[in-house]
Amino acid sequence: MSFLPLESGSLSSAYMQPTVKQSQELRSKQIQRGKYPPSLYKRLTGVYNLEHVHAIQWGCQNETEAMKKFEEVTGMKVERMLPTYSTT
Repeated sequence: MSFLPLESGSLSSAYMQPTVKQSQELRSKQIQRGKYPPSLYKRLTGVYNLEHVHAIQWGCQNETEAMKKFEEVTGMKVERMLPTYSTT
C-alpha cells in the first residue's frame, strides 16, 4: 500500500493519511483475514445500546409529558407509533 506524496515540511506530511481507495483496500484485506471491526457488526445489525446516554434517558422519561404539551399547544393529536421504553 502506498501513500500520496505530500509537500515536505507541511504539517500534513507528519501525519500521512491514506486515501479513500487505500482505506477500502485495507478493509478488504481485514475481511479476507476474517478480522472485522466492531463498528461493522453494529452497522449491519443495527444494534446500538444507547440506554446509558443521558439525553436518551431524559427523552424516555419526558416523552409522554412532551406529547401531551404538544397536543395542548397545537391542538393536533399525537399517535404513538413505536413501543415505549423505560430506563428505570
